[in-house]
Amino acid sequence: VSKNAKKILITMGGSDPKKITLKVLSSINKLNKNYEIVVIIGKASNIKNQDIDNVMSKYKGNYKVLRNVDDMAKLMLNCDIAFTNSGLTKYELSALGIPSIIISNTEQHAMYSDYFSRYESSIHLGSMDAVTIKDIEECCYNLMRDYKLRFKMSTNGKSLVGCDGLQ
Repeated sequence: VSKNAKKILITMGGSDPKKITLKVLSSINKLNKNYEIVVIIGKASNIKNQDIDNVMSKYKGNYKVLRNVDDMAKLMLNCDIAFTNSGLTKYELSALGIPSIIISNTEQHAMYSDYFSRYESSIHLGSMDAVTIKDIEECCYNLMRDYKLRFKMSTNGKSLVGCDGLQ
C-alpha cells in the first residue's frame, strides 16, 4: 500500500450496462487532482472511447482506456484503489489487497455488496441510481488521502479472500 496514492483503476465487469464507468470518471474529473487512471472496458460494454474522452476532456492527469484485457491481476496490483461494481471483481480485488469502492448495478446487488463491505476491505456506496457524483467524489478523495484506511482495507481483504476463496 503506497503512502502517496495516485493510481486509480476503474473496472465494471464485462458490460457495464448502466455506464457506471462514466459516472465515476465524471466524479474524479471534478476533484481537480492529477491521478493516474486506468479504465478497463469489458467486451460486452457499449461505452466508446469517445464517450470517455468527452467526460475527461478537461482532465489534467493521465488516463488510459484498455479493452479486452488478459492480465487483470497485474493491472489491479498496479493501482492504489479501484472502483468496481457489484460483480465478482470485488472478490479478486480483496484477495489482492486492493482497497475498493463499489457501486452496485441494482438494489438487489446492493444488498450483497453491503454485506460484503462489512468486512472493511471495500466501501459500498449503494446502487447506481442512488449514488451521486458528490458521493463518489468525497469517497474517492478521502480514500486516496487516508493511508491508514487503505492499509487496513488491504489487510482485511487479503485475510477475507484467500487462494481457496472466502475464508
